[in-house]
Amino acid sequence: MMRLRIRGLSAVAGSVVLLASYASAQTHYSIRRLTCVGLDHGVAWDIDNHGNVVGEMLDASGVSRPVVWRQAIGETLAVLPGGNRGVAYTISSEGIIGGSSAASNSSASAAVWVLADHTRVGVNLGIGPNGFGASVLGIHQSTGVGYLDDGITGSPAVWLNITGKSSLLQLPLPQGTIAGEAVGLTGLDFIVGHAATWSTSRPVVWDISGATPTVTELPTLGNWGRIVDVNRHRLAIGSSISAATGYMHLASWQDGAIRDHGHLPGMDCFGESVNEFGDIVGWARTNSTPPYTAIVKLTGSAIVDLNDLLPPQSGWSAVRAHGINDVGYIVGSGVFEGYYEPFLLVPTKVNLEVQQPAIAGATNTFSVSGATPMATVFCAVGLTGGETQIPGCVAGLDIAAPLIFATANANANGSAVITVPVPAFLSQVPLLFQVYDYAGCATSNVKAVSFL
Repeated sequence: MMRLRIRGLSAVAGSVVLLASYASAQTHYSIRRLTCVGLDHGVAWDIDNHGNVVGEMLDASGVSRPVVWRQAIGETLAVLPGGNRGVAYTISSEGIIGGSSAASNSSASAAVWVLADHTRVGVNLGIGPNGFGASVLGIHQSTGVGYLDDGITGSPAVWLNITGKSSLLQLPLPQGTIAGEAVGLTGLDFIVGHAATWSTSRPVVWDISGATPTVTELPTLGNWGRIVDVNRHRLAIGSSISAATGYMHLASWQDGAIRDHGHLPGMDCFGESVNEFGDIVGWARTNSTPPYTAIVKLTGSAIVDLNDLLPPQSGWSAVRAHGINDVGYIVGSGVFEGYYEPFLLVPTKVNLEVQQPAIAGATNTFSVSGATPMATVFCAVGLTGGETQIPGCVAGLDIAAPLIFATANANANGSAVITVPVPAFLSQVPLLFQVYDYAGCATSNVKAVSFL
């Protein structure tokens, strides 16, 4: 429940004027911990364009359960008959969820669920050769791709008609490789993944639209490469070791060519997900604790540590980003209060700037841009970071027990300026400020301010 209280900044009401719009700053994110009743700790693996998130969380006995979050509210997916564990790895634009499910002492079966009837037991797509596991990693329309495990290596697989009477096709491997996974597809003529030898990995594309399935190796930056996702424009992303630097770089493949997106200084970088605009998320290997950090590379920009874009005092260390949708929402896992937890990052569409220097005992200016035109925006203040839900919105404020000290009506350009007299006794008191636009269900970046 929202705990916002409308109050002046130290009981002093502010006056409001309007200004023209100006360019927004670097994208920042509001972070939400994803929870599910009866479960603790876990990973969010994928998100669709409606904001539905899939992943896994642990029950009281430490068993992983498949979970779907709708409007950030978690619900468990029904496991296969006789099973008690599972994981949901992917969700398609058609609302089909893919992953695996199994009993505690048996191999996992590849499984799919239909979001519209999530309480129904998933469809069992079977296990791998010799009784070992299988999983669905990518879905397009009625086709799923993933892998079969034979107990020693894995082989790439395709399931046709996954929600009906499905059929299985094992994909061929390039000469000299012994294992592989199919991770995504845009159609039967473009299935992407990777194949492996005992010492290296190669990015590949399969075509099963003809009489005989074919497999084609794609170039790498050195001697190692792996594809993990693809968008509908056939832009595949992943990582490849650079012969020039010796580090793992973010990489993408399109029309048979590879593109090098670089890496963070001193770190190996791994791509995990791409949206329709070519924005990439993933993770980097650090030399600190935790040993990984989540990264994002928006189209036309450099790779950024996602932790640099989180609100101050969030309490989070974002470790891995696993999914990004076309709205820019990001899901993954991070360390929060000492545990690995699933998170949802919502881009802060509204931008807040506070005049510098900020002076106690004087009138200060708060500039807002990017709000819904002509809508009311609310400016909140608090002493510490935290999570405060906005009713009916996935977005929330990143301030604990915030107070609303001023409101304004944005102009036709979505901009406003709030002028507020700040009492002298607030000098050197560290405060957090954030704006929310209820009409647009959007929040701003958080500004940490100590008035002089």
